[in-house]
Amino acid sequence: MVVMAFAAGTDSLVAPARGATKAPPSDLDPEVPAREAFKRTALACLAHAQANVGLVQAHGDHEGLHQFRVAFRRLRSLLSLFREVCRDDPEAMAIKARLRAMTVLLGPARDLDVFLEGHPELAEDDRARVEYHRVAAYAEIEEFLGGPVWPQLLADLDRWLESGAAVLALSTEPGSGHAVVVRALSRRRARIIHGGADLTSLTAEERHRVRIEAKKLRYGCQFFGSMWPADADRVATLEKRLGRLQDSLGSLNDRATWEQLRVRCGLEHVEPPEVDEDGLLCEAQDYVARIEHSRPFWVPRPPALSPFEAVRRWAEPVARAGAVAVRVGSAAAQLGGGAARSLVGAFRRLVGGRG
Repeated sequence: MVVMAFAAGTDSLVAPARGATKAPPSDLDPEVPAREAFKRTALACLAHAQANVGLVQAHGDHEGLHQFRVAFRRLRSLLSLFREVCRDDPEAMAIKARLRAMTVLLGPARDLDVFLEGHPELAEDDRARVEYHRVAAYAEIEEFLGGPVWPQLLADLDRWLESGAAVLALSTEPGSGHAVVVRALSRRRARIIHGGADLTSLTAEERHRVRIEAKKLRYGCQFFGSMWPADADRVATLEKRLGRLQDSLGSLNDRATWEQLRVRCGLEHVEPPEVDEDGLLCEAQDYVARIEHSRPFWVPRPPALSPFEAVRRWAEPVARAGAVAVRVGSAAAQLGGGAARSLVGAFRRLVGGRG
């Protein structure tokens, strides 16, 4: 299978004995064809999952489940970024739905891991209740991984990546990946700017959708940022801002997650954590503004100005101001007296003087 061969041949993805494996950095060439960019990124996501699947155990390394889940969230984001081809392929949409169902299955165990790690103050009886549900959630995952659905999903993904209609629709021409990626990243950035224009007016669900868009664009930066090697600093800056936006909006969502876990585990008597909603919203809005007002790395840098052009651009407004000054002086001479002084003072204030 292509998936298995890719995982076996990628040394950086082999899970070390001491713990979980994170996704490695991408190394796509600027001239990579669209089909190759998509397939290599998808296979890297699957290899990331394969490197961690053996660690998904209730009493094992909790980071293993986290990385396993992240791998499939990244793969789903890739399919969303390439939606212009995937949406016309029924098989692609069916695979996307199966991946979503799988990540939903993984969610409760991860939430309960984080809940226990973040609340060491829980009473012993309360901790036992949460642990009971955590082990049960892991049992569902282990049953899934030990059953026929998991290997069948891998086999279907492998076949689709080789011969699926959406994959075959992607160009194999050198450099064709650039245009597809630019459209995908621009679309996600626009959704963040438009959807997050006024976060205070949004419902919790609407803010969550902005967070999802930020996550997809952040993964897109990780997938394809290497295609702009000269702009690695701008890639890192955007990725960092998107991560901060995710964190701020995610903290706002923690209260909803707490309520779900509290009901599930019978902890209605436990007080929820304090959340500074105004502060988090202000912080998130600031990052939306920073994302909007900074030039994304996939937009070409403006050409450097020649010394002559730089002087011309400086001189033009100065010359225009001088021409206006002549007209103002002429008008003031005709008016005379206090009216003339008022006109000259207004002009000085307009161009930066004190009047």
